[in-house]
Amino acid sequence: MKNVVEVLREKVKVIIGGTICTENVRKFTGADAYANDAMTGVKFANKKNQNPVMNSSPGFACLRT
Repeated sequence: MKNVVEVLREKVKVIIGGTICTENVRKFTGADAYANDAMTGVKFANKKNQNPVMNSSPGFACLRT
């Protein structure tokens, strides 16, 4: 997953997810955020898309563990 995140980070913000994801996993992979379930990930992405700084990025890539 870490290798995939490294490639994607050049193009999009990355949210990883799954019940085993923690802040430590997020840091290790280099992802921008993590969510333990899909709805939390969607809420995070929607919230960030309202932020002008985040809105300038092409989008989000969501990876599930």
